Amino acid sequence: MLDALFSWLREVWNHFKPIYFVYTYEAGVVFRGGKFLKILEPNNWYGRIPFLDDIFTENIALDTMAIKEVNVTTLDGKTTTIGCEFDLIITDIYKAIVTTHDWRSNLVDICRGVISDHIEDNNWEELRKKTTKNAIEKKLQKRGEELGISISNFNFTDKMVGRTLTLFNNWWSKLQI
Repeated sequence: MLDALFSWLREVWNHFKPIYFVYTYEAGVVFRGGKFLKILEPNNWYGRIPFLDDIFTENIALDTMAIKEVNVTTLDGKTTTIGCEFDLIITDIYKAIVTTHDWRSNLVDICRGVISDHIEDNNWEELRKKTTKNAIEKKLQKRGEELGISISNFNFTDKMVGRTLTLFNNWWSKLQI
């Protein structure tokens, strides 16, 4: 009961407070009445009009993102599983917050798409080469710039060939004869 009261009071205070502090590791944007007003730089404080100004901040310090495995079949018919991780930093807070809806989930989707597109266009032996990692990293860097994100230190976390079970297919084909 008291937790709910304190939570409500904190929420009300956030709407009434006339000053907003942006920490050293943050940057943000202000919307006034739903329209973009200005960019908030790190390590500063800003006045705000309660109930009119909405402030959104993001951590702009170096961060790491891990992408769960993608299962795709290569040109030579091998089922592969590849996951990755990379470092990122927000370089353009306006692009990351204002022109992009949820940049984190977009970046995950973009990364999984770039990896699967590249895998589908290559054989397993080509995927094992370092040029594959470099090609995917360059594509991700280009797409990241569109979101206001700088990507570096791209690495595969998992890269393996799996076996496809054909037991069910063999059983099913026997039933249809």
